Amino acid sequence: MKQIVILAFIWFVFQACVDSRVDSPAQQFVLHDNICTYPVTDSTYIHGAGAAFHKWQPGPDVILNWETPVNYREGKAFVRYEVLEKQEKGDWTAGFSMWSAGRKLKLSHWLYPFAEQLEEGKVYTFEVDIQNLRWDGTPGYKPEDWDWTNVTSEGYIFCACKDAPPRFRHPWDEKADKSLPLYNEMKPIRNRVSVIIVAKGAEFTAPTGWYESGQLGDVQ
Repeated sequence: MKQIVILAFIWFVFQACVDSRVDSPAQQFVLHDNICTYPVTDSTYIHGAGAAFHKWQPGPDVILNWETPVNYREGKAFVRYEVLEKQEKGDWTAGFSMWSAGRKLKLSHWLYPFAEQLEEGKVYTFEVDIQNLRWDGTPGYKPEDWDWTNVTSEGYIFCACKDAPPRFRHPWDEKADKSLPLYNEMKPIRNRVSVIIVAKGAEFTAPTGWYESGQLGDVQ
């Protein structure tokens, strides 16, 4: 009888551990991980004067409610920029933004914002309070209008040049400055932008290679 009681107790503890592991909400999740290139012709980009905005949608594992059951709203964003390729000259930046409130408000993070000194092959990482991200929006909309219970996370990553128009010319543009390099001869700007959201009070678990150039695999 005593052995049965002991076995039953062990089984109860085991089930409790399993249930807590299954039901425990994630303390961090990947908001975004992708590569932005400039100049581009891909249809997934908005190609403006001196900038390329790569549109992205949240993946299936992105958490929409940032208030409950886990408080991400007062947590942190861990942002990683890896400069894969970069032109020798030009003040370039990279960043990410996400929209809410019917695309009337956005939260953003910019790299510096413009930095000619960024080095190809280097990694730049940042730890930012969610509440300290850059707020932009349509006049009349305030941060209080952001719906933290339904953060769609739709947005974009971008590469941008401080000076417009962009420093290249298309072969078919007869009016373009002939001193500018041709589009297909120009070395691109390529940045990998990775963003991980961490809950309030939680410790960031960095993926392998997070702080090292060329070592980051798929971010899970």
